[in-house]
Amino acid sequence: MPTDTDLRFERWWMRAAAIFSAVLIVGFFAAEFSGLIRLGEWLANGIAGLPAAVEAVLAHYAALTPAMLLIPLLIGGGVGAAATWFAVPGV
Repeated sequence: MPTDTDLRFERWWMRAAAIFSAVLIVGFFAAEFSGLIRLGEWLANGIAGLPAAVEAVLAHYAALTPAMLLIPLLIGGGVGAAATWFAVPGV
C-alpha cells in the first residue's frame, strides 16, 4: 500500500507534468500562430472550392460517351473489388 509520501510525490509529479505540457502547448500555439491562421485560411479556401471541383468532375464525366465511360468504371470496379478482397477478411 502506498505511503502518504508516495501519494504526495505522485500528485506533485502529475501536476508538474500537466503544467509543463500546458506550457509547451501554449508555446507552440504562440510560436506558430500565424502559420495556424494560414492553415485555417487554406483549408477554408479548399472547402469553399469543393462545389466548383465537383461540378467540373461531373461535367467531365457527363461529356463522355458510354464507351469512354466504361473503361474508368471497369478500372474503378476492379480496384474497389481488389481492395475489398484484401481489406475485408473472409470475402
